[in-house]
Amino acid sequence: MKSIYETFIQIQINDIYDMIKEIIRVQIIKNELKNTKNKEIDEKMLYEILKIKTENELGIFPADRSYFKIIYEKTKSFDPLDLSIELIKESKEFFLTPKPIIEIIKQDLADKKTILITEGEKQLYLLKELKMVKSNKKLTITTENKIFQKLFEIFFSEKENIKIRKESIYEKLKSNEKYDYIFSTPHFGMKIKNNTSSNFSSEGLALDNLKNKISKNGNLYIILPIVINFSNKYKELRKEIEDRFSLKEISVLGNKTFNNITGIKTYLLNISNEKNNDIILNEYQLEEDELKKIKSLKLNNEKFYYFNDWKIEYFLKDETTELKEYNESSLKKEKLDNVAEVFRGKSILKKDIIKGNVHILNIADIENNEIDYSNLNTTDEEERKIKKYELDENDVVVSCRGTTIKTAIFKKQNYPVIASANLIVIRPKKQILGQYLKIFLESPIGKTLIKTFQRGTVLMNINVNDIKELEIPLLSKKEQKEIIDKYIKNKDEYKKIISEAEEKWNKTKKDLYSKFI
Repeated sequence: MKSIYETFIQIQINDIYDMIKEIIRVQIIKNELKNTKNKEIDEKMLYEILKIKTENELGIFPADRSYFKIIYEKTKSFDPLDLSIELIKESKEFFLTPKPIIEIIKQDLADKKTILITEGEKQLYLLKELKMVKSNKKLTITTENKIFQKLFEIFFSEKENIKIRKESIYEKLKSNEKYDYIFSTPHFGMKIKNNTSSNFSSEGLALDNLKNKISKNGNLYIILPIVINFSNKYKELRKEIEDRFSLKEISVLGNKTFNNITGIKTYLLNISNEKNNDIILNEYQLEEDELKKIKSLKLNNEKFYYFNDWKIEYFLKDETTELKEYNESSLKKEKLDNVAEVFRGKSILKKDIIKGNVHILNIADIENNEIDYSNLNTTDEEERKIKKYELDENDVVVSCRGTTIKTAIFKKQNYPVIASANLIVIRPKKQILGQYLKIFLESPIGKTLIKTFQRGTVLMNINVNDIKELEIPLLSKKEQKEIIDKYIKNKDEYKKIISEAEEKWNKTKKDLYSKFI
């Protein structure tokens, strides 16, 4: 297979869609020659058939005719979907839904009569198996791409019960048909140019459109990024699914499921039209090309929907008691966005870290929730260009990347300091004190709330717009000040005791070690 890919590259057919177009051309000619008596087809004859039978639809072959003979001979014996899969894997221009996911979702196919597979180019592993679908089942495959539309038409040409439709799942679907089984892996976080009626990104538009295509006893299996589970812009969509449909199952997929295609957490949702009292929460882990279920929990809908989001990890990790107590407390709470200005630090390239007048605060400069100002990197930038990133007295900084959550309070220095892009800056307004906010964010409940906005898998990845939705307990200024004073007083006493203990221990060690001399 690799040699076929390299042959395409050699003749400067570099684009995966152009490669697959030539696979289609080979299939058309192969079908044309099925009944020919000539066992050997020479280069000239092959090229004549190419011109007559394929150029109107596929265009001119972009190389010498001798090369087409090579491609024809190398590819004619291969299944076109198998060959497409291997070429896609070699090119890495886009991803296929991994086999381990297909193994999970296909288990529910047996008793389904009408099936919809969207964006078929991502589902080639599943389509391979569906070629053998029984004639009493109706299969519809959608794609926005003309090349893949043609590939599917050729591959399924002998199947009258399989329909190929050129259609976008990010726009209102034209057909009124509903399906017993729908499977989709939409694009993640893509802005759809033609969409003016919604502020949803691609994954939200797909979910919103496809939910209305579920038949009375049907199921929608859809893979979605973590943002769907908590983002405020999807709040109404989540509520509609809870009220009109049934969120039957949510599964968090293992970190390596998409083979490092995305560092974003992904989830497999099973949405049904049949009302259930319970929801099943699963956690999968990828082990040797198989998704193994490592945790599973059945939960009453009322308990799950209580939090107004779909953050399943805190049920699976049994951290919901603390969250429930916080949500049920009588404390007045405000969204962070309403009590502070929230922005992300400036992106600084390695080449920009040079001797200069502007200092850069990074995650490494924060230890034990305090900033070490002694070794800050610098850059040489005009102050007017970095003004909007410059830190001010009592700004709170929170790490948004890395492996651990770090928080600190900034104290004004006699030189300008900016936050790096690995930090989120929270500048409190009048209602809230910076030191109080920092204390809350470093508390167990504060850290738990921050974690609920984590988009990353292995490494933490928190979006600045997500964290704006975090709710802060809004105590009176007097109460905030009391907490700050007690915190500082006791921390100073703690540091003093630790310092004295370390000094005493070091002196003891020195006395003991002196006996060896």
